[in-house]
Amino acid sequence: MALMEQLVADKQTTGEQTEEHIHFTELNIHRLKRVYKTLKFDSEVANALAETPRQLWVVISEAWCGDASQLLPVMARMADLSATIELRIVLRDENPELMDQFLTNGGKAIPKLICMNPDTFEVMWNWGPRPLPAVELAKSIKSQGGTKEEIGLAMQEWYNKDKGQTTIQELLGYLTKP
Repeated sequence: MALMEQLVADKQTTGEQTEEHIHFTELNIHRLKRVYKTLKFDSEVANALAETPRQLWVVISEAWCGDASQLLPVMARMADLSATIELRIVLRDENPELMDQFLTNGGKAIPKLICMNPDTFEVMWNWGPRPLPAVELAKSIKSQGGTKEEIGLAMQEWYNKDKGQTTIQELLGYLTKP
């Protein structure tokens, strides 16, 4: 959040410095703070996080990414609630070799969460760039000829209604696998 706040103050963003990316970075800092502040966790999630073995979560992202503004707070709060999850965020455009190892359908979709053993750096699992229902919604809109803007609006509405709960449950599913 500190990096994003500084970028907004300087009228900049991460990655390519376009007016659109700078604009989205300004929107995203507000979204990110709101989601982080209002996110709710039930006792099942808190218990699972308390029992999670040590792991390193590396998230590939960018400040201008709308999905990241909704999903990074979920990941950050889960890491905050766990004594065993260490969270690190790296920038996609500054780490192309890493991003190229975790493409989604051949694309550099973000955010991408990579869970590793913190001692060996062996990849245990990866997740992203969106929760499955959001992926399906975007596919549906795109197949009907929807524009990038229409998909973005639908995603924002979906995230606002979901309040991070699908992401929590999907990530919890990975944490509780044997």
